[in-house]
Order: sequence, then C-alpha cells, then structure tokens
Amino acid sequence: MKRILHIYSQKPDFTGSGVYLQSFLQEAHNNSYKQAVIFGASAQDNIAAFIKNGEIIVYPVVFKTSSLPFPVVGMSNVMPYESTQYKDLAGIKYHQWKEAFTSNIKKALEEFAPDIIISHHLWLLTSLAANMAPNIPIVGICHGTDIRLLKQEKSFYKEVVEGCSKLDAIAALTQFQKKEISNCYRIPEDRIFVAGGGFNSYIFYPRESDLDNKHIKLVYAGKLSSSKGIPCLLKAYDGLKAKGHELELLIVGSGTGNEYAEILKAIEKCRNKVTFCGKVLQEKLGEIFREAHIFVLPSFYEGLALVVIEAMASGLRVVTTEVPGLRQWLGSEINESGLISYVQIPNLINVDNPVPCELPMFEDNLKTSIEHQINELLTHGTILDSKVLMAIKNKSWAAVFGRVEDKIKLLSLATTSNILSDKNCQYL
Repeated sequence: MKRILHIYSQKPDFTGSGVYLQSFLQEAHNNSYKQAVIFGASAQDNIAAFIKNGEIIVYPVVFKTSSLPFPVVGMSNVMPYESTQYKDLAGIKYHQWKEAFTSNIKKALEEFAPDIIISHHLWLLTSLAANMAPNIPIVGICHGTDIRLLKQEKSFYKEVVEGCSKLDAIAALTQFQKKEISNCYRIPEDRIFVAGGGFNSYIFYPRESDLDNKHIKLVYAGKLSSSKGIPCLLKAYDGLKAKGHELELLIVGSGTGNEYAEILKAIEKCRNKVTFCGKVLQEKLGEIFREAHIFVLPSFYEGLALVVIEAMASGLRVVTTEVPGLRQWLGSEINESGLISYVQIPNLINVDNPVPCELPMFEDNLKTSIEHQINELLTHGTILDSKVLMAIKNKSWAAVFGRVEDKIKLLSLATTSNILSDKNCQYL
C-alpha cells in the first residue's frame, strides 16, 4: 500500500485550498492509500475535528503556544480566522515557524516513512519540505495565492524559488497558471501538469424540482474581504430591481479585521434584502446552493474559483469576474451554455487591489450581468442539457485526484527504476 504525506501550512478547512486538501484526503482514502498530514492549527482548536477520517495520522503544528506565540500564518492578507501575515514573519517569528515545521516534517518522515509527498502552495513550507526530503518524490500543488505572495513578498523570493525548483512535479489549476508557474519559479513546463480543481459530487448536486422564481435568491460564498469584491457586490445588488419578484442576497463566509467589520456594516445598510449566513460547512453550503438561483463571484483575484463549479453542479446560474484561467478551465460546453456571465476585472494595483476610479464602471457591469442572468432565469430556467452535465461531472474531485495519481505512479516508477534525478541536498 502506498503512503502519502500531505503538507499544508494553514488550518485544513475554511479556505479553497483547505477544501482541496480535504478532498484529496478523501479521494486517496477511497483509493486505499495510507495517509498522514502536517497542518497548522491554534491551541484552542479542536484538532481532531479538522481531519474527518480517523485512519489518517496527524502531525499538527500548533500556534499560539509558548514555542509559537502568534496566530497561524495565512497565505492571504485576510483570512477567515485570526492569522499572521507573511510580511510580518521575520526574525524570531520566522525561526520559530521554521523550527516547528522542521520538527514535524522530520517526525513524519521517520515515523510514517512516506512513499510520496503532496505539498500545498508553492511557498516557504513546500520549499522546506523539498530540501528536507531529497529522496522522496514530491508533488507541489499551486493554488494561486502562492504566486501572488511570490510577487508581493520579495524577501522570501530566493528561498522559495530555490526550494520549489527541486519539486519532482507541480500540479497547476489551469493552463494559464502552468505558464505563470514556469515564468515565476523558473521551472520547465515539462515538470508542470494541469490537474485542475473540483467539486464533491456527494455534496454539490442539483435540486430535485424547480424553485419558485417569484423569490429570486442570489448567493456569494467565500472570504469576506475587499479583494473578493464584496463591497462592489453589495453596491451593485442594492441597485437591482426585479419587477414582480422579491430579491434576496445570501452572503456565506467569514473574515477578520477592519475589512470584515466594514463589510458587515455595509450589509446592514443595504436597501434590498441581504441574509448573512456566516461560515458554514460544505454540506450546509450545498443545501444553501440548492435553495438559490444565481451564484455571484465578484473577486479581483482567484487561484481557481472552485466555488463556481460547485455552484453550477448544484444547478445555479453564475455571474463571475474574468479571473485568469477560469474560462479556459470550464471549457466551451459550460461557457457557451448561457448559464454563466463574465465581468471584466478593473485594472489592478499590487495583484488584487483595483484602481479606485474604475470601480463605478465595474459595479455597473456587475449589476448588468446579474440582471441578464435574472432575465435568463425567468425565460429559460436552470435546465442543463446532457453535454453541460457531463462537462461539469468531469470537474469532480475524483477526476482531479485521478490526474494527480497518474503523476504519482509515474514518479514512483521512476524512483523504483533509479531514474529520479538527484536533487543534491541533505536532510536539515
């Protein structure tokens, strides 16, 4: 039986990359792999609740303790829980962080003895793992936030690029991202493959009967931050009118800090009805989707908007920004179905901050696209033809894991045949 060690620097839920990790844990279990996982957590967390399968060995790195006296370090500036930003990870904090993860990686390598390592985010922890395990095949998973950090936090650039260059294979979310990884990390494209992202077909599936279109529900799900475009969504939504129909916007997710507080205030001021659902489990999100009509993603930056395919798998129409790679990833069957509308993103400053003077036009375009999908809903409903259904099914987590598993098998074969390249590095 093959043994996989998963490595993840954050709390293993709450975010898109957390969903990716949890989905891989489940799919690998379904395929009879023995597994262990390293992840970040806080002292007050119920660590056992993070990993649903009791057969998975856990090596949590616990923050807000005497040895790590600060919150978990997050890949985004705004996380759905208390976190430390990488720009503040310097000096003693960085050494404490590195020592804690180094200790757990060593322990996992010695006790669990993995055949393969899957490390999430092409960032500091994956770089560390690549240096510590030169003789074990490592697949790095890119989530997009890692590329953003590489462009923003130049102090870590050399360390990240040098370590990640030793990865045996890298899974990209899209063809666009594959080229971006190659350019940013100076890694040949033949070591990068497109695995994509997926949805859990046991959680996200269409409703059994049509909804009442007199009460039209829009829904957003994700982190509550300015970079996700929530303030713009609220302004666009507040200008909507649907004659003879009631409107409701469901906001699902959470955030932290001043941005989160400002968004909650903006929700309270909306003239049209807004229901704040807070953070929910994936199972509950599936239920919410099946009670809604249109999903809206106004984000200025996404690695891959997995929530878009989750919404479509649940039978929703979609309005989304033109985040790089999304249109290509979804494919022509979905893009030409009439079920999805794209809104051009404003020009950006520092990767995910829109030019302020362009926001009014963006908000107007967002409003127009929502109105279009409302009209399409009232005219054509949400009926999916067989080709669209098949295109959506091909985005399931089982299909994504299958593509990564194929790469794992090739790497394992290469190791057995002694043709895996020598990475020329020692255990730390």
